[in-house]
Amino acid sequence: MNIEPILMLRDVSRRYAAREVVKKAGFALHPGRITCLLGPSGCGKSTILRMIAGLEPVDGGSITIHHDVVSAPGVLVAPEQRGIGLVFQDNALFPHLNVRDNVGFGIQSLKPDARNALVQELLARFHIGHLAAEWPHTLSGGEQQRVAIARALARKPVLLLLDEPFSNLDGHLRATIRQALMADLRDVGTTVLVVTHDPEEAMTIADDLILMADGRVLQTGAPSECYDNPVSLTAAQLLGEAICLPAHIKDQFADTPFGVLPAPGQTDGNALLIVRPKDVILADEGMPVTVLSARRFGRETVVAVARDAEEFAIQTRPAELAAGQVIHLQLHPDIALPRFLPCPPD
Repeated sequence: MNIEPILMLRDVSRRYAAREVVKKAGFALHPGRITCLLGPSGCGKSTILRMIAGLEPVDGGSITIHHDVVSAPGVLVAPEQRGIGLVFQDNALFPHLNVRDNVGFGIQSLKPDARNALVQELLARFHIGHLAAEWPHTLSGGEQQRVAIARALARKPVLLLLDEPFSNLDGHLRATIRQALMADLRDVGTTVLVVTHDPEEAMTIADDLILMADGRVLQTGAPSECYDNPVSLTAAQLLGEAICLPAHIKDQFADTPFGVLPAPGQTDGNALLIVRPKDVILADEGMPVTVLSARRFGRETVVAVARDAEEFAIQTRPAELAAGQVIHLQLHPDIALPRFLPCPPD
């Protein structure tokens, strides 16, 4: 990507006492794109968000915005001087202000006419104009979220940070609000960093992904690239269920439980074959496994199976299967190339 990044993290670290919670993290955010920082709870995602916002210092490395260093050891530009909008999980609206005044809270320095015009524009943009006189406690979770984001955008930040923005919403409502809100942010052209632990959410809304675990950035790239070509088993599992099977590679081919498969560009030696549950189909012959359980969910059946000491689940068409039954599995014929990873050291 040739466009100059808005923000760069270079080898950023953060420690609490003897515990290093962020370890030499690095990535770039590009203008007008929605990036998801995905990882499990406690991996350091929110700490990175707070360091970018200027709410916490860095213990190593640097953070730059438009080439200006805003965080480094001994350097900490104040949050209000960074041009960054931050919306926390709980939205944190001011309970004593109505919607209109919440949105306009951070732009008191503007002349009244300009301030009112900008507030009206944001209320209309995020479809909350009819709520202008309402109080925060009367709003739904989705409405509160829109108000909080409109308030953050009123100051025209170069970057908007969203910390688990949809975690308080449930089911169909969550998906609907997420889709509508992300569409509005794309229309505005806002550069957004979303912290989430939900792989489906990340794959749905992100232009770019940052995968993180145990304080480290594992992989960055387009969602499809991260999903199809994970750099490690941990990275693969962050984006959903991953079946890991042994393989041995020699001369660009791999001997696997599914038979001999092409392995172009792979180094000879022991490896791991990474397969997604939907990559596997039932067949008359192939890799034998024993059914542990089978549950029907709508148009597919989730089958837990065992192969030697390995247990994993597959998703297949509706089928009548019973525990203890031996079935055979093959890779789906639509898979262009299987995914292999080097075996981790002992």
